[in-house]
Amino acid sequence: MRKTSHPNRPAPPPKSATRWGSVGVGVDVGVEVGVVVGVAVIVGVAVGVKVGVRVGVRVGVAVGAMVGVEAALYPSMHHAIRNLAPANGGQTLAEGIAVKSPGKLTQEIIGRLVEELLLVEEDALERAVQILADQQKLVAEGAGAAGLAAMIAHPERFKDRRVGIVICGGNIDSRMLAQVLMRGMVREGRMVTLRIGISDAPGVLGRLAKLVGDSGGNIIEIHHQRMFNDLPPKRADIDAVIETRNPEHYREIVGVLEADGFPTRLLSNLSRSTDR
Repeated sequence: MRKTSHPNRPAPPPKSATRWGSVGVGVDVGVEVGVVVGVAVIVGVAVGVKVGVRVGVRVGVAVGAMVGVEAALYPSMHHAIRNLAPANGGQTLAEGIAVKSPGKLTQEIIGRLVEELLLVEEDALERAVQILADQQKLVAEGAGAAGLAAMIAHPERFKDRRVGIVICGGNIDSRMLAQVLMRGMVREGRMVTLRIGISDAPGVLGRLAKLVGDSGGNIIEIHHQRMFNDLPPKRADIDAVIETRNPEHYREIVGVLEADGFPTRLLSNLSRSTDR
């Protein structure tokens, strides 16, 4: 495997576009049998994927709409087609499509054949990577998950339509993948950080841990705070990271703790859809 140090740039146009057209043939078959109505794919360093799929679909009798996707931090193709000034920069999870200047051939083909180019923010890319790994058991890098990110960020665009997504690229650092999955658990209320007030006396911490365990929670990490000036001498705060089944389960645990005399509040952030 050859390694290069140059920044992302468009793939060599003609050969890469025709080579990736084989992907489009598979998409076209899906459209013919009525499985696929819209297709969301990526635009970026592997622009040949985008162009190849589009050309491959056009060869047959496909009637599906083609939608391109870019990271909002690197909207190079989106801006180029609209004759807008470049506005690229920042740290993106979709490194594979962080392209500053799109190729001329790919820009011309996409301008003619692609119906729309959508931009997705980093939170949608992160959620897409997490959903693919957690629910579909597919490991995809940020760029490879951009199609799903578009559906997450623009649900109205794909509502009531059958959508085929080209998921390509699994080159994601294992530590980054682990971080994405853990953050997803926090966002969905499956891992929470609770601050629990206790009396600073022998046996109290053990009683608290038993209440959490009996309620089905799993304590991942615990920190005993007793030295802060705003705490009375006989009181302490416990910061506990607890694994739960879902948001309802963590609320159940909080209810059990408070019913036993432990004032409890949530420290971690849940998504708006779960924190209700």
